[in-house]
Amino acid sequence: MIVALYLGNMKMFLLLSLISTMCSCVHKNTNEEVWKDLLGKATIANANKDKYKDSFPMDSLGNIRYPDYYAGSYVNSAYELVIGIVGDTSVYRDEIRKTLGDDLFLIAEREYSYNHLLSKYDSLVIFLEPFIEEKDTGRIEHYEIGINDLYISEEKNRIVVELIEIDPVHVHRFLGQIADMPKIQLKKADLPVLH
Repeated sequence: MIVALYLGNMKMFLLLSLISTMCSCVHKNTNEEVWKDLLGKATIANANKDKYKDSFPMDSLGNIRYPDYYAGSYVNSAYELVIGIVGDTSVYRDEIRKTLGDDLFLIAEREYSYNHLLSKYDSLVIFLEPFIEEKDTGRIEHYEIGINDLYISEEKNRIVVELIEIDPVHVHRFLGQIADMPKIQLKKADLPVLH
């Protein structure tokens, strides 16, 4: 009787193990398919972003000449290419479709052109040049006036100034160096915690 019960439990254990293994494989294959799909979407979106930016002409100094309607582009969290447009977005949809050769993009209406943000960014960097230094990481920082980084966010359509702290002292110290421009977003820097 005990041997029969033991053999019955072994069969049940083997059956449950087999079912568990099969479910695990199906789940693993599903996850791999999802990841492959996401990777494919991200690859296409990034390739289209590069293709679109590469379609812009260059000036004699080798700088990209962005169209006045262009407000930046980025790949969103759903791995879709988003192209920012200043003005009537429907006017440029066909032009973008023709350049990319597909409809795998979204258009978002924006307030500032990329040229405008780039101009303000360059002016800000020139003005702050005596106070900042560019690190090997490519980040612009200067802790004396509280700047951790300074960049153009194509997603937010703003110049982002990451301050060490977003408190009245650091904000006042930074704003004391520049005029308050609506194109600038102040953000607390994500600094590593040292123990």
